Amino acid sequence: MELRKGKQLSDPPMRQDKEKQSESTLKPPQKHISTPHGKKSNVDYNIIAHLKRIPALLRVFDALMMAKELREALVEALLNPEPYETVMAEIHLVNQVDEEMNQITFSEEDFMTPNHKHNRPLYVQGHVKGVALKRILVDPGSAVNILPLQTLRVLGHSVEDLEPENVVISGFNKSDEHTLGSIQLILSLQELKTLVRFYVIDADTSYTMLLGRPWIHEFQIVPSTLHQCLKYKDEHGRQKRISGNPNPFSWKLFHYADAQFFLEAAPSSSRLALNLNKKKYANIPPPAYNMINASSF
Repeated sequence: MELRKGKQLSDPPMRQDKEKQSESTLKPPQKHISTPHGKKSNVDYNIIAHLKRIPALLRVFDALMMAKELREALVEALLNPEPYETVMAEIHLVNQVDEEMNQITFSEEDFMTPNHKHNRPLYVQGHVKGVALKRILVDPGSAVNILPLQTLRVLGHSVEDLEPENVVISGFNKSDEHTLGSIQLILSLQELKTLVRFYVIDADTSYTMLLGRPWIHEFQIVPSTLHQCLKYKDEHGRQKRISGNPNPFSWKLFHYADAQFFLEAAPSSSRLALNLNKKKYANIPPPAYNMINASSF
């Protein structure tokens, strides 16, 4: 630029300064991290935050329908993947470990029987009001929790203690069974304590208590009849195991159909007595209520 007195001034680089200024405002601050090869790479943690929001299984259409900032982050990472590989690999590893820790699994160590080829139902032991119950059946096929009237009386309750219910259990002993009412009891299975609502029936059953899907689902129990145990997570997220009862039936109760699956675990004297006279034991009537005590339950 030339002035009237002959002095000249250079043109100010306004356009260049504006371009630099716009570039500096558009680019977010970057941090340096060390790569596995010891080199430093520029990593934009804003992009990493966006990448963590992108689902693992991504179709082209899904990518086009993402928000603008997510699309830009994905394009930047794809054009310059090296700085982000290490960080995203660490994030993936942490997520994978957390996912595996939250799963309940069964292994060879969880088998409670020496012979894996068995057909046993899952019976566990527990306590209600200080009374030991040795034949608590865990049955995912049942839509209700069931308590026989005999067990109710052993626990010190009567029909008068029940809440009235208009519930009919279908398919029970190949017929419909009307319930006498319901009652809530605190059940203890080792460290696990649960408040359970039972429907009471007046019927002869092989179990002293049946825990169905309502109990299994409410307390997130995972039973395994194959392994003869059940698992759950405590309040700290730790996996806990409760073993099944390997010998739930005494010789007086071998008339029940389920007892035959536990004969190999019964004491030798009981097996011998049963084999000597199968017909006799097969026709043994159920014990009368006045013969039942807590030790036989």
